[in-house]
Amino acid sequence: YLSYRDIKVGFLSIEMDKESLADRLLSIESDVNHLCFHARDSLSDESMRSVKMSAENLSVLPIYIDDADAKIDDVERKCRKLKKMGCQVIFIDQLSKIRGVAGQTKFETYTDNCSTIALLKKELRLPIFLLCQLNRNVVQRQDKKPELSDLKQTGMLEEDADMVF
Repeated sequence: YLSYRDIKVGFLSIEMDKESLADRLLSIESDVNHLCFHARDSLSDESMRSVKMSAENLSVLPIYIDDADAKIDDVERKCRKLKKMGCQVIFIDQLSKIRGVAGQTKFETYTDNCSTIALLKKELRLPIFLLCQLNRNVVQRQDKKPELSDLKQTGMLEEDADMVF
């Protein structure tokens, strides 16, 4: 039986810097709003204890975060390095922030990047979670449940993904 504490995770955070990501993780674990972390005297003693305990719990987790700006070839190189470091799952946040080849449209860049990441997943033989934005159509519908067609500018994502959730 494995717990989430036993799984080495690689996280390519092209969207958010690692300090902000760490704040969000700490906020979730401690159930304290991350905006309070930087406001003087905004945490109660109870909240401070929760944050400290959560920080201790998170500090031992095998999570490797890379927050550098990236082109698709950088993403490939970093994913291979994370695999060599023993990561068992990789998260990439997010598709629209991965730069493509000069002169390509956004649609062509997204399509090429999706295909490249699908091949990389096959090569590395580990799950890669590629985060992607939704277009704004979902907020205009009565049923707010996202559909595949709500994925922003991603023709190949539907085809290359094993699962979309």
